[in-house]
Amino acid sequence: MSIKSFFLAIALTIAFVAPVSAKGFLVGRTKPLPELELGQGNAGYGISEPLYELETGVGYRLEISTTGSKPC
Repeated sequence: MSIKSFFLAIALTIAFVAPVSAKGFLVGRTKPLPELELGQGNAGYGISEPLYELETGVGYRLEISTTGSKPC
């Protein structure tokens, strides 16, 4: 595959996929998620939020911290 063909394939992929999956500039309107804290529990390997439910096309903001009991 030539370099021109490669870049043409990338451009066509972006042109057809990007409008389907994106809903505009998401950074300006993010939703905060519950903070994720690492290092919980007796063993020090637990996490505060085991599951996050996310929607396609929505921007999110996630803060991550650690208890300091184990290196992360």
